Amino acid sequence: MITYQAGRSLLHRADPNSKMVWVVLVAASTFFLSLYADFLVLLLLVIITLLVARVGARTFLKGSATFVLIGCTVIVTRGVFTASGPQVLSIGPLAVTWDGLQTGGVYGLRLIDVALSSLLVLWTSRLKAIVDGLVSIGLPYRFAYTIFVALRFVPLISDELRAVREAHRVRGSRKRFSLAAYVNRGQSYAFALAINSMRRAEILATAMDLRGFGIYPVRTTVEDTRMTPEGMALLLASCTVIAILLIFVR
Repeated sequence: MITYQAGRSLLHRADPNSKMVWVVLVAASTFFLSLYADFLVLLLLVIITLLVARVGARTFLKGSATFVLIGCTVIVTRGVFTASGPQVLSIGPLAVTWDGLQTGGVYGLRLIDVALSSLLVLWTSRLKAIVDGLVSIGLPYRFAYTIFVALRFVPLISDELRAVREAHRVRGSRKRFSLAAYVNRGQSYAFALAINSMRRAEILATAMDLRGFGIYPVRTTVEDTRMTPEGMALLLASCTVIAILLIFVR
C-alpha cells in the first residue's frame, strides 16, 4: 500500500520536500473549510494530482480503500449518533439526521483528503529521498531514520502476516467464521508477528551498531536535496486552488 511506484511523471521528478509541504498545505486547509463543496474540490485536486503522478489503478484502489471505508464509516456513524437537526432516514430505532451527515461528511472527507495526499508522497518518492529531505530541513538524522525504519517495516510485516497465514493453511488450520475463531486467529497472528518483529529489530540494531550509526553529529548523503521546478509548480498550483477555496468559495 505504501510501496514506492517507479515512474517518470512530473510528481516523481518533484523533490520530496515540496511534496511534504504540499501534504501540510492540504492538511492545514482542511481545518479552515466547512462546506461539502470545499472538501469535494480539495479531494478533486488530490485525485487530479494522483492522475498526474500516473499511479496505477490497482495501487490507487488498494491503497485508498481502507481510508475511504473509514471515512464513510465516520460519515454514517455521525449521521446516526447525532440527534440534532432534521431527520433524513429512519431505520428501526436508528435515525439519521442531516446535521450528523454534514458533520460526519466534513470529518470523513478531511480524513480521505489527508490520507490520499500522504499516500501520494509515499508512492512517488523513495524512502531514502524522503529521509534525506527531512535531514536537509534540519531534522536530526537519528529521528529521520527512525521514520525510515518504521515505513520500511510496514511491507515487511505485511509479508510476515501473509507467510503466517500460509503456514496455518499448510498445517490444516480450518478457517471458521465466528467471533471466537477471529479472536484466536488474531492472537496467534499477533504472537508470531511480535516474535518476528523483535527478531528483525535486534538484527537491525546490531547492524546499525556495527556500522557506527549515530557516532557523528552530521551524516553525509550521496545526493543533495534541492527544490525542483516540478516541485515549485506543484506548490504554486496547489496554493492557487486552496487560496481560491479559502477566499472566494467560503
